[in-house]
Amino acid sequence: MLTEGVSFPEAVERLAQQAGIPLPVVTREAQAQEERRKTLHEVAKLAAKFFEATLASRAGARGRGYLLDRGIQA
Repeated sequence: MLTEGVSFPEAVERLAQQAGIPLPVVTREAQAQEERRKTLHEVAKLAAKFFEATLASRAGARGRGYLLDRGIQA
């Protein structure tokens, strides 16, 4: 599509149209939902890092002991 001077999204639309493949329609609501999902994912990643660091620190000794008693290797 470089020879036709179109952008990547335009090229995808044209190729899909030529192949008879419908493209999903991205609504504002869908975009907002995706942004919220990304934000929640980032929050979960930060929480996981926090808990991992806390468990590995001196403050996490009691938690590590509990896990070992349960047969879980931390």
